[in-house]
Amino acid sequence: MCSGLTMMDQDHEHSSRRYQESDHGRPPASIQGVAVFAAAALVGPLIRLLSWPPGSLEASGSARAEDLLYEILGYLWPTQPLAVFAPADSVVVGFIFASLANIALFAVVGRITDAVSRRRHGVPVWYSAYCALLLAFGLFESGAKLKYFSVSAFGASIVFYGLVFLLSTRRMAPYR
Repeated sequence: MCSGLTMMDQDHEHSSRRYQESDHGRPPASIQGVAVFAAAALVGPLIRLLSWPPGSLEASGSARAEDLLYEILGYLWPTQPLAVFAPADSVVVGFIFASLANIALFAVVGRITDAVSRRRHGVPVWYSAYCALLLAFGLFESGAKLKYFSVSAFGASIVFYGLVFLLSTRRMAPYR
């Protein structure tokens, strides 16, 4: 039992030394990837906050811009519908709850991205699968009718997520 503790202590010491020696004090790649995705999770709520109240663009005569914004927010803030679980009189609580859920969801995606980044072609395959999930989400949101599917909102989200994937994997571990 005592030797097990010694091994654990050695593993911890090795791990902390590797952290201290990595890239001039920057956090390890796994923390960086999760942090990039968690920060990206705030873009959707921030856009909604800046365009508050809903319908403000429509009131200014730009109904198409309002529709596009609504559709883009569907991709960038997929947990927004969770705000309905907040008390009826608290928009702020719903906003915070849905934003925290979005951060958690994006952190999981960031962790998966970190895990697959250690394999050759892992990130491109994962990004392609993620884009396929976005496409399925968009088709579901449009009622599975291409007539109502917003190609521009889908394209904007693909570019946004491509940048997030790129930023989160810039300094990942070498391929195995």
